[in-house]
Amino acid sequence: MASLRQLATEVIDAINQPFNELLYQRVKDLIVHERSLAIRRSIQRHGIDSEFKQRYKVPMIRVDKSDFYNIDTNLKVFRSVNKIARLVRFQNDSPFTYVGSVTHDNPFIFVEPFAVEGIDSLRYMKYVFKYSFNNAHIYVFNRNNTLENIGVETIFADPRFVDYSDNTIAPVTFTDDMEFLISEDMISDIKLKIFSGDLRIALTDDKEVNMNEDEEVSR
Repeated sequence: MASLRQLATEVIDAINQPFNELLYQRVKDLIVHERSLAIRRSIQRHGIDSEFKQRYKVPMIRVDKSDFYNIDTNLKVFRSVNKIARLVRFQNDSPFTYVGSVTHDNPFIFVEPFAVEGIDSLRYMKYVFKYSFNNAHIYVFNRNNTLENIGVETIFADPRFVDYSDNTIAPVTFTDDMEFLISEDMISDIKLKIFSGDLRIALTDDKEVNMNEDEEVSR
């Protein structure tokens, strides 16, 4: 796999702008955006490709039941400390391919907010960990008094912003020089899309910014 730096550099070099740092940053964002769209189209046609999945540890904090629709249940409610990075949406009840124990051996079941109490009342569901996803936070419902961390796996819209801090599953901080989670067959299509449309807009905006700066200097 190529790195994000390599991909962005190839684009700006192709238009003879190798030292344009502003354009470089914009091209990186365009690549990430087009990658997300390409993955979503691929999922719709062929299903989820494990090549794009990322897994990391999510710290949890106990919250009051009123923090989540004020559910009337004996379950304890835990919420992810931080918001979850933006996801690539696909046709499924849950936007995650896995939510469960950090060791990845105890998956939780996804429930809609309005169904927490009903599912918990079922005979074989009473002691099963349940989770829901609301306002970019994961909520977990169980009868334990503590839940420090959970493991999460899915496809993220921007792999750079997945929080790997203090992560025993994948202890790494993303940099532009790391392998970027993108398949080889997507690269040419993404570059073509950028050259034919998105890059023209970026170049126009960049030119306008430079013209405005020149006008300010000349005053």
